[in-house]
This record gives sequence, structure tokens and C-alpha cells, in this order.
Amino acid sequence: MNVPAAATSASTAQLFRYLGISNKYLAPAILLLGTLIVDTVLLHRQRVDAYLLINSGVSGSLFADFDSDGNPDHLFVRTSDAGGQTLVVLGHDGRQLLQIPFGITDNSLRTHVAVNTSVTYEAVYPWKGTTTYRLIVLQPTRDVDLRQEVYEYRSGRLQLTQASTSDRRMLEAMRTEDEQGTYEQWALYSAGRLPILLVVAGLALLVTRMTTT
Repeated sequence: MNVPAAATSASTAQLFRYLGISNKYLAPAILLLGTLIVDTVLLHRQRVDAYLLINSGVSGSLFADFDSDGNPDHLFVRTSDAGGQTLVVLGHDGRQLLQIPFGITDNSLRTHVAVNTSVTYEAVYPWKGTTTYRLIVLQPTRDVDLRQEVYEYRSGRLQLTQASTSDRRMLEAMRTEDEQGTYEQWALYSAGRLPILLVVAGLALLVTRMTTT
């Protein structure tokens, strides 16, 4: 059912009168409210990304049991005599599960590594849970975008697989830490957040004063 524009405007006016906001304060209120909603959404996204990246990094900062033998596997960066670096994953018994290139130019332009942990519960009592680990990798490239890689344990080693929904969400979070990803956009948001809020508050105050004169 189509609602006439006049009826919608009347309903909005009634809502603001109910909240004690007169028509002359309508524009400043919408400006402030809209800005705060956008800022809240972006800030929440930033905090969720930070939470997802808790289990990221290398050199002992990651925990994973890819082969499900009850013992943690080992992830580390190996440097060759020629100076090249590779990311190596070893099982608890010393078996090599994976070896892939590891590139690093600086702290924000490099290979990014994380572990996505998920728990699956049986459908019958006692609902026993099974924990699985997937290795999530973002590789720098000479192209515009990063290369996304997801590995799962199959046939005695880590092999490439399709990214799941939770894998893709973690990849989005990892992109916030790389210059080829969204690092610069989020850095700009963090730097400009407070000034923008202050400017919007000032504009709202200015509009309020103009409507009262």
C-alpha cells in the first residue's frame, strides 16, 4: 500500500512533537541523528574487526590443531640463506602440513595470517562438539587487490578450499590491516571521526540559531 507523502510528513511531525522537538529543530535533529547512526555502525564494525583479528599473526601467536590430534601445530616464518621467507606449518609430530611464500614490505604491506576456529555440535545428546581450524591467508600481489587463500586439513596436509561465510568475514577484517586493502580508509575514518562529529554538531547549532531568528 502506498502512503501519501503528506501523510508521511504529518506522521514525522507528530513523532517529533511527541518527543518534544518542534519543526524548527527538525533539520538539526535529523543531521545529528543520521551522523551518529553512521558513526555508531562504523565504530561497531571497527571493534568487531579488532576482535576477529585477535587470533592472527605468526611466530607463536596463533593456536591451531589442524590435524585434530589433540596437540597444537606450529606456525612460523622460515628465512632462507638467500633472504626469502616462507610460512611453514608443522604438525605436532614434525610433519610439514604447509609451506607457502611469505612476503613483507612493511607492517601494513605483507602476508597476513589468521586462524578461523569453528565448533560443530552433534544433533543428539550429549551434543559433543568438534572444533575445526582453517588457515586464512591474505597475500600481497603486484595487482591492485590482495589474493585470498583459505586452507583446511585434508589427506594429511593443509589444502586450498572455498571460503565459508565466516572465512570471508575474517578476510574482510584482515584487509583493514593492509594498504592494498582498506587500511587507508579506516585510518582516515579514525583520524577524521572526532573533527567530523564536531563540525556536524556546529552546523546543527548554526541551523538551530538561524531558524530561531
